[in-house]
Amino acid sequence: MLESFFRGDYMPHGHCYLWQPHILYTHVISDILIALAYFSIPVGIMLFVRGREDIKDHSVFVLFSLFIVFCGFSHLLGIWTIWQGIYGLHGVSKAMTAIVSVATSIYIFRALPEALAIPSAAQFQGVVRKLSDQSDQNEKLLFELETHKLARIMLDSLPISALLLDQSGTIKLSNKSTETEFLLERTKLLNTSIQDIFIPIDDNFGAIFERFVTFQNEEKDISFLGDIRPSNRELIPVELIVTRINYSDTEFLLVTLKNLSEVAEIKQELLESHLQLERATKATQDGIFEFDMVSNTGSWSEQMFSLTGISPHETPSLELFMKHVHPEHTERLKSALNTHFASHEQFNFEYLGLNTDGEYGWFQIRANSSFSNDGSPQILAGSLRYIQNQKETEDSERQKANFLAAIYDGANQAIWATECLPGNEFKFVEYNDTALERSGPNISKDMIINKTLSELSDTLFPAFLVERLRENYATCARSGKTLQYTEQFEVGNTQWYQTSLYPVFDENRYVTHVIGSAIDITEQKSAEYALDEQKTFLEGILNNSVCGLYIYDLTKQTNIQINERYTDILGYTLDDITQVEDFSQLFHPDDHGKVLEHISEVISSQAGALVSLEYRIKHKNGHWVWCYSYDSILKRDTNGIPQLMLGTFIDVSEKNDLLTQLSESNEYLERFAFIASHDLQEPLRKINSFSESLLDSLHGKLETETEQYELSRINDAASRMRMMIRDLLSLSRITTRELEVVSCQITPLINQALSDLSILIEEKQATIETNINTECFYLDESLFKQVIQNLVQNALKFVPDTVKPLVTISTSSNEIHDIIEVIDNGIGIEVVHIQTIFDPFRRLHRRDEYSGSGIGLAIVKQIMKVHGGSVSCESKLGEGSVFTLKLPRFSNV
Repeated sequence: MLESFFRGDYMPHGHCYLWQPHILYTHVISDILIALAYFSIPVGIMLFVRGREDIKDHSVFVLFSLFIVFCGFSHLLGIWTIWQGIYGLHGVSKAMTAIVSVATSIYIFRALPEALAIPSAAQFQGVVRKLSDQSDQNEKLLFELETHKLARIMLDSLPISALLLDQSGTIKLSNKSTETEFLLERTKLLNTSIQDIFIPIDDNFGAIFERFVTFQNEEKDISFLGDIRPSNRELIPVELIVTRINYSDTEFLLVTLKNLSEVAEIKQELLESHLQLERATKATQDGIFEFDMVSNTGSWSEQMFSLTGISPHETPSLELFMKHVHPEHTERLKSALNTHFASHEQFNFEYLGLNTDGEYGWFQIRANSSFSNDGSPQILAGSLRYIQNQKETEDSERQKANFLAAIYDGANQAIWATECLPGNEFKFVEYNDTALERSGPNISKDMIINKTLSELSDTLFPAFLVERLRENYATCARSGKTLQYTEQFEVGNTQWYQTSLYPVFDENRYVTHVIGSAIDITEQKSAEYALDEQKTFLEGILNNSVCGLYIYDLTKQTNIQINERYTDILGYTLDDITQVEDFSQLFHPDDHGKVLEHISEVISSQAGALVSLEYRIKHKNGHWVWCYSYDSILKRDTNGIPQLMLGTFIDVSEKNDLLTQLSESNEYLERFAFIASHDLQEPLRKINSFSESLLDSLHGKLETETEQYELSRINDAASRMRMMIRDLLSLSRITTRELEVVSCQITPLINQALSDLSILIEEKQATIETNINTECFYLDESLFKQVIQNLVQNALKFVPDTVKPLVTISTSSNEIHDIIEVIDNGIGIEVVHIQTIFDPFRRLHRRDEYSGSGIGLAIVKQIMKVHGGSVSCESKLGEGSVFTLKLPRFSNV
């Protein structure tokens, strides 16, 4: 205790002034002046004593001098305590001052009775004695007055607020500190009750104060807490200390007032700090704990209870904490705690424990301990954190690291890392197995790792290769950007690699490392060379093709690629086409709308479908070229919208010229046939008419049958000639008339054809059987009815007289054709003649055996030809024939 009394590390008194210069130096300067005054007073007293040799007893002067000197020292120490907290030494000086002052006071009061009791010589010269007595009394009164003033100065000089009360609690005296510190005017304080300015916290203040005053309380002093009520100011918290004193047999109460404003502020700051700490503790995810290792008690934050899943109603203790630890980790935790207690190092431990959901998870505990002098633990305090997510992340990162290591070592691409050194030097710090394998045989990592390019030059790698690598690495490091390039590396066989270099930066954005990776693209390069050769080969085929080829961009509405044949036919190069502002203006004005419709048809066509068009386009030289093209969609976007159209075309200008000439020739032939048939038939009609008239007029007058026969032959020949001319005219018109092709049911058409032949069928007593499907046929009804009639007529004609004709008509269809078969049971045809029966005027029998002009099957063949179909025959002599008609299906026309 004595040691702590003389310690100098207490809080300096300047903190009470908040180190405000105007307050601090007011006290300092005042105390210095007071001390100087106090030190000068004893000097004056001593000089006075020396000058008054008649004063024999110097005790009172010595006491006063000592009292004043000690007061001066107290003021000097008061200055020192502003910067150094030597309150113990300051207290000693005050105690010494108090002793001397009390001694002086006692001495004075003890000397008073003696002084008053000094006997006077009643008879000593009368007036002299009275004057002497009066003089002594005056001196005494003056001395007491000075003493009173000095005491008042001392009281006002004290840095303690004090009041002097009588036994009723009325204020009789106050010092200057009371006035300045509590803003209480001295004149207003006098003769007022202490209860008028003091508001106690304890409601029993009045009773307690009265018992103390009336000596019902044996204590020498008593203290109360409350507030001083200054005039028109806020309440000031104080500690009121009341001490009983006796002066001249009169009881007084000395009241000292201790201002607690700073204490209240400190308490408020401590409270706010505590609340901040409490809020921070609640806000953090960590649990806070403290264990008293001596009493086996503890205190936990709310988060501590929440993390461990322990009820807040439980009393915290180390044993309770151990219950939440996984059994397999309990001994490890205890062992770690013992190690911590022995080493006094910070405690850091991870373990499995029950969480708030009652499941085991990972926790981390950090703590420190305070120890007694003998080293035994006293307090264990720290924090608890739930690190399950962190553990899972660490496991995931560890797994990722293992994956990356496996990828790094097992990747089929070479990976390496170099450190950037001064002077464009690079040192290898990483080199995976694939890189080693591709660097050459019998090379290990030790031969490359921590080696610079200069050290590897002309040892493992050729010098030219090292310089090429150095240049690439330096380019990547200087630019700070990824560098990609293709390089050829010859180690045994020639290998091609796609190399990528990546810069690695430090915190100052300087490149410190260059990481490289290389993919073996030898097979890709070989494939590229093969593709180039294939491309050259295909371009040769396309350019030497008889067809012009183009790729038309439907978005840009122009050709973006053509072959050489395109240029040969139209004269345009691809550059010529790209310079044409409106490609559609190259088409003939009469064909412009047709081309637009064609493109729309191609766009809406099925995948792989070919759409044809014949049109005219302007040659580079200015003349028109007839083209016949097939177009299809080559490419569509992700939404199925066509983007590119592929087209092939041929120059059909010569063909169209020939067709024009042929058309003109056909028109001429048709006019000729019409004129010829008309001019030929007119004399034939006359021959036929006159021969018939002659036969009628000479009937019965001709002498011989020969004359009758010859005259009848003239008539027959004229009739046959007329029929041949008619059939020939019908044949010629088939190729010149325009087809009127429609989709129709075949059944009504066949029935109509048979109806027209009903008389002949009845005469022949023929049987007609049909087996017709319901498919629609695409044909010219009038022409095709003639086909059916010609075939049925032949079937009825070429039948032995002993056989009743049987004709079967059947239809069928496949993916390509609609098929009609006409089957008869006639005389049949020899195989050698089947190929010639469709020629015009081809007859296999004499006219006297079977009538006809020999042009019926030729008409059938020509009609099938203009339909885009065909006719064929299968026959056996004496058994009958099968005529097969094939028409394109409706969907293929």
